Amino acid sequence: MTLALAAMLSAFSQGEEQKVDWIPDHALTEFAGGKGFLSVGFGYENRIKNLQFDFQLGHLPEQFAAGDDFWIITATGIYNLWNLVKDDFHFKPLRAGMHLNFSTGDDFFINSALEARYPQKYYWWSSAFRFNFFVGSEVTYQIDEKKRISAFYELGTNDLYLASYFHDDNYEVLSVSDILVLGIGVKFTWK
Repeated sequence: MTLALAAMLSAFSQGEEQKVDWIPDHALTEFAGGKGFLSVGFGYENRIKNLQFDFQLGHLPEQFAAGDDFWIITATGIYNLWNLVKDDFHFKPLRAGMHLNFSTGDDFFINSALEARYPQKYYWWSSAFRFNFFVGSEVTYQIDEKKRISAFYELGTNDLYLASYFHDDNYEVLSVSDILVLGIGVKFTWK
């Protein structure tokens, strides 16, 4: 965790004479994407706009959840492989990233060994934490010198879906579409 924080500070440093600016660069909202039915959040970009870090809070209502409704807290890291610019439009054709989700609620546990309702080693994973991997694209319209509005998508999967897919030849009964998650969103940047 300390190494990740040091890397983030290094990526966002503004030079020796300037301080790191902790005021977010942008706000975003996303539909689905493994972050809830709808999520909202804020984020940061580095100076050359190839690294982005977002923090989101999502909600999955009871009618879409297998049990009770729950909240999902997400931290995301994104690398933009390149940026194509034409007039006031920016197109990032390939973005790759990962995010860590923490799901809240009585149906989720960090360690099954701590749960009295399950036998020892019944579950080998934490239901509360998910590591997700994705690729996507983003198109941005430059409103003025600092303000931009963007639309993006992310297509990915998570650690548990991948493990389930490859475990005991499950790939024979699960299709790739069964383990993929699609998210679409908008982002407003002000600096």
